[in-house]
Amino acid sequence: MEKNHVYGAYNEEEKDTETDSRVDFVVPLELMDHWQRCSMISNFLASTHAVGFNNTDKVSSLFSIIINELLENAVKFSRDRSKLIMLSLKQRKNDVCIEAINTTDETQVTKLNAFIERLETETPEDLYIHQLESIAVVNNPHTSGMGLIMLLHDYHANLGIRVVPRVDDSHCYDVAISVSLEHDVIEAA
Repeated sequence: MEKNHVYGAYNEEEKDTETDSRVDFVVPLELMDHWQRCSMISNFLASTHAVGFNNTDKVSSLFSIIINELLENAVKFSRDRSKLIMLSLKQRKNDVCIEAINTTDETQVTKLNAFIERLETETPEDLYIHQLESIAVVNNPHTSGMGLIMLLHDYHANLGIRVVPRVDDSHCYDVAISVSLEHDVIEAA
């Protein structure tokens, strides 16, 4: 298995990009036993970050969808309930970047790497159709990856994924998933 994997709009240069505003939020997994809490956290962070856009309610809804998707994925695929999920929202000159970081195991990283390979070889439209067909055939609405594919397909998001092995546990990996949207895409949503 590839130990380090980077996909898409994820790179270290982003750390040097000047931010107009930034909100970092740490979520203990043991508080996430009820999915409603994911939604509450998403709505709170989205509403505070949507201020300044032309249609605050619409932008807040968009941000909430993205944050909720990233947060729910981090909760679903985290290995250890005693770990934290880190959320970061950065408003930059031309875009907004939302990132979630969680710790997971080799099984989930293998599945994620297979998903990344599909992202690298298929268009968002093909992925979207294929995933919808998979859900219909398996009759499982919780088929993995649909939320991220929806963000790519419906919102033309720039998706970045970084998988890095943890130094303190050779069977664990930190997974960072970032979604960035340019301001004009946000305003047009």
